Amino acid sequence: MKKKAEKIPNLLVPPISNLMLSSLKDSVIFHEFLLLEEIGFNVSVQLPYKRIFKFVDNLSLSPTAKNNFLRVAYGFGTDFFKTLAPLTKSQKDIAEASVYLAARATRVSTDLKPDLETLQFLNLQ
Repeated sequence: MKKKAEKIPNLLVPPISNLMLSSLKDSVIFHEFLLLEEIGFNVSVQLPYKRIFKFVDNLSLSPTAKNNFLRVAYGFGTDFFKTLAPLTKSQKDIAEASVYLAARATRVSTDLKPDLETLQFLNLQ
């Protein structure tokens, strides 16, 4: 959208403040939930567990440590489904956040930098 606006030289696009951006985001989410209610919440979402497994499989952990780590990461993945995250975030974002939180909880080193907005669904950062 921004690229299209840049191609029109006479178009004046006012800057959007963080407060306005937040208000617009809340409005979009509100209307998305109205739509979900209208369709009877008949939606399908991609589960993050396969991606969690792939992230964890790339860590150099012993099989026992890997199983324990997976159990913790899957737990965080399940916790996200108690929030609105699956409706607004991708399975990749949820998987990255789950592995990041599991790494913090188990003190395992990982290079993952999850989306901070995804972490906010669990009120953790």
